[in-house]
Amino acid sequence: MGGRAVVAAAGVVVVLGAAWWIARDRVAEPPVTEERARHTDVPVLVPDGGDEVWWTCLGGQWHESPRSHGVLLLTTGASGWVDTCARVYAMPASSAARDAYAVAVTSYWTTEGGYAVEPWAEVDTPAEGPFTVQVSTSVDATDSGVGSPALLAAFAIVPCGPGDTDPAGWIAGWTVDVGDACVGAVGDALAEEGYDAGRAWWTFDRPSAVDVTGLAWTFEVPAGSDPVFELRAGDAGGDTTARSR
Repeated sequence: MGGRAVVAAAGVVVVLGAAWWIARDRVAEPPVTEERARHTDVPVLVPDGGDEVWWTCLGGQWHESPRSHGVLLLTTGASGWVDTCARVYAMPASSAARDAYAVAVTSYWTTEGGYAVEPWAEVDTPAEGPFTVQVSTSVDATDSGVGSPALLAAFAIVPCGPGDTDPAGWIAGWTVDVGDACVGAVGDALAEEGYDAGRAWWTFDRPSAVDVTGLAWTFEVPAGSDPVFELRAGDAGGDTTARSR
C-alpha cells in the first residue's frame, strides 16, 4: 500500500471515529426534564351523541424498557410520570336488544429522568419495562352473542408538521380537540394494542417518545347488562386501578 493510500485510510478511520463519538455523545445526552401537564382531566376525545356515565383518573410512575444501541456500546432508558383519564359514554345501540358503550382514554406522559451507560454497567433506576393502560368491563362483550368491539384506536397529539393531520374528521362519530396541535401516529412508543372479551389494552414501550396519547374503544353488550368498568394502568413494578362501583 502506497503512502497516499495509507494516509487516506487513516483519514477515513479518523472521520468514522469522530462520527461514532459524536453520535454516542448525542445518544448519551439525558432526556429533557418536562413539567407535568396541567388540566389532565380535560377530555381530548369525545364520541358524538353519547351520554357520559363514568369517569376516573389515575397517576403513576413509569420506567421504560432499557434500549440497547449496540454499535454505540450504550444502553439508555427514561422514566417519568403518567396521568391517565378514562371516560365512558352510553351510546345509541344497533338494536333494542343491545347496549352500546364508548370509552375514551387520554394519557399525559411526563419524562422526568433517564440514563445512558455501557451495556455491562448496572443501573440504579428500576427497569420495569412496558407500561400498559387497560380498560375492562364486568360483562363479556365478545362472548355475549352481540359481536366483537367495533373500534380500537390510538393516536398521539403532536406539534403540527408535514404529514400530520387536522383532528377534524379524524374518526367518524368522534370529536378530537387538541387545540393548536395535530393528530399523529403513536409510532414505536406503542408496542401492542388489542382486545379480548371484555377488555382492551394499549402497551407502551417508549413513553418518552410521546407527550399525549388518545385511545378509543367501543363495544356492545346485551341490553340491561349494566357493566362495571375498570381502568388499570401500570407495569411489572405495580399498577393502580379504579372501578365504576
